[in-house]
Amino acid sequence: MFENIGGKIKKLARVWLWLGLIGFFGLAMIMFISSSDAYGAEEDFYSTLGYIFLLGGPIYTYMSSLLIYGFGQLIENSDNIIKQSEK
Repeated sequence: MFENIGGKIKKLARVWLWLGLIGFFGLAMIMFISSSDAYGAEEDFYSTLGYIFLLGGPIYTYMSSLLIYGFGQLIENSDNIIKQSEK
């Protein structure tokens, strides 16, 4: 369960990236659909949220997945250094 934790964290980063991309795309589509049903200021609000989710969501997800992946890489590197120093 706790073997190869760095590799598992790196896989988690990949899963987080794809779930985030799909999730934010879905949220954007929901906001665009909601804006077509709304009137006046609500329509502009939902469309603006849709664009924020469509553009900002993937950027946020990508940056956060890079941080998670980098942490997994650090753990793998430190495990390799410990293994080499024990030899």
